Amino acid sequence: MLGVEEEADEGLRGREYDLRITFAPVDWMKVLNSFALDLVTYVIFYVMLGIGVCLFVTVVWGFFRLTAKSSTPPKLHFVMWWRSFEYYPVLGVMLASLPIVAACLWIGIVIRQLDIFGQVPGTLSAQAVATTADRSRWRSGRIGASVIVMGIYMLHLGTHLLVPRRDMPGSLWKPGYWQRKHCMFTAIWLFMLLLVVIQLSFTPIFGQNAQVFMLALKVFWIAMESVFSRTLNEMLIILPYQARFHCRALDPTKAFPQADTTPPSPPGIPAAYTICYDTGSRQLYWLCGRLLDRDVLRNH
Repeated sequence: MLGVEEEADEGLRGREYDLRITFAPVDWMKVLNSFALDLVTYVIFYVMLGIGVCLFVTVVWGFFRLTAKSSTPPKLHFVMWWRSFEYYPVLGVMLASLPIVAACLWIGIVIRQLDIFGQVPGTLSAQAVATTADRSRWRSGRIGASVIVMGIYMLHLGTHLLVPRRDMPGSLWKPGYWQRKHCMFTAIWLFMLLLVVIQLSFTPIFGQNAQVFMLALKVFWIAMESVFSRTLNEMLIILPYQARFHCRALDPTKAFPQADTTPPSPPGIPAAYTICYDTGSRQLYWLCGRLLDRDVLRNH
């Protein structure tokens, strides 16, 4: 927009403006990254992305199956694979969400709305007559304490699911007990680390150097996977930590403040590239391990 001012002896007489609008085509990736679209759009996009990755792996497997010289090539157990990697995880998440939703409803109704503990002072230095602000602060503290207790209890139950072995009574050496506590210790440190990353993603310096930080975090995630493999040893125990790590790695891509006037970035290009890279690379590693029958690729 260009402004031209005309001045005379008596002062400013007026302004003239030349408004120029330029239209340029934008591909889908730029639209997903630059505009806050509806939630349904992103759900459909990621569902189609996951289906596309699965179909790509199936096509690659079919190509190697047709071109294999072996008389007994490996079979594709698609139904078994779908149950193990798609059906059972979704079913497990739905079943595990029921008690969590029930606990959140109890906290929201009993503590927040009914406020049955509202008459109980929330501090030892409370005054004789509590004000509305004091009761609101106490209620917020009780809600936070309830959420923390619920999270610790969920962590306790999760460690028993990951390490279900039972120790013999009277045994001085209890490997199952120590392994469960080790999992809890690792989870607490992982929570603190991810909390720092989330807080960093809301700083202005992260928004001004978003690409650099995202690349550095990607390298850091890979290093943390090696740390998990050394501390937890068993892959069955490592996988939940890796899943939580990679899910949290997508949050900074949609949380950081922008340096310019563009709207906050939804999970578009960075998230799509991350999902394509991680999901596709792991599926291809698994496929190559089955085809080449090498321990290094198969164990990955």
